[in-house]
Amino acid sequence: MLSNGEIYYGSWLTSLVCERGTAQMMLSLEGEYKCTAVHAIGQDAECYVDLRRNTVRISEKGRLIRMDNLHDAWKTTGAVLGGSLANFRDYTLGALGFRPTFELQNISMLASIGAFYRALIAGRPVPVGSAEGTAVVQGCEKIIENARCFIENGVGHAVQR
Repeated sequence: MLSNGEIYYGSWLTSLVCERGTAQMMLSLEGEYKCTAVHAIGQDAECYVDLRRNTVRISEKGRLIRMDNLHDAWKTTGAVLGGSLANFRDYTLGALGFRPTFELQNISMLASIGAFYRALIAGRPVPVGSAEGTAVVQGCEKIIENARCFIENGVGHAVQR
């Protein structure tokens, strides 16, 4: 319970059924093991975003299933290893004072804000506009509404778009 009377939940698991696929989000900020991830499955691909490790894995549907698996493993290994090494390098350089402190939780937010303003300055369309931002906020509000319904009634219900 927070000082303002609101209940704080250190772990969230959310499942979404969307127009062209499904998505699950796990956010756990309590305990020894922190987990923040989003797993989206669409008609032709899936994407796993591990916010704790700052890594992304994308698997796409192809014509040759066995070759797709090999290609996916090769691509994923390189991306995860490369991202992990870059994260470790940036953290170490920040800890030693050679660079600003590496705050992993702020990287994505700062990059998004920077891309938005760079596009405005250059006169290009912004990467994410108000419609997308509004849709994200509405989605979060629906998740919260369902969680409150579950807590109050002991059962969840689907909130229509």
